[in-house]
Amino acid sequence: MMGATTDFTGGPLEHLAGDGMFQHFRPLYNGHLIANVEMTQERGNRLIRAGLADSIAFGRPFIANPDLPERFLVGATLNEVSWPTVYASGPDGYIDYPALNVKANARLGPPENEHSAFDASFNKRDYSAAEKNNAQKA
Repeated sequence: MMGATTDFTGGPLEHLAGDGMFQHFRPLYNGHLIANVEMTQERGNRLIRAGLADSIAFGRPFIANPDLPERFLVGATLNEVSWPTVYASGPDGYIDYPALNVKANARLGPPENEHSAFDASFNKRDYSAAEKNNAQKA
């Protein structure tokens, strides 16, 4: 489900702004709800903890951070998207963003020294698979 992409201020749909879209439709839909639009790690974790979403889609952050799950896991800063290179022809963009430098970017543990619902379910699964793949290459 897409979050609000329009400014609803002053209109009849104003209650759907921010997380209002998810708060409105979650009681109406009992299936697996994937939330997206303007997602951050903190917002995704909050929506999952509140039961307003079951999964989170991170579209734009993945463009500049193909290692996004690892960045979330260690609390690294995110690369900014270079919009002039998005959907452009040429060699720049998509594959030339700086890779994660754990020593330069990591904080000590996840936020508030606890793994969130997103950290525990998404990253644990993905990094287990990555570790197996790396072990096979060695």
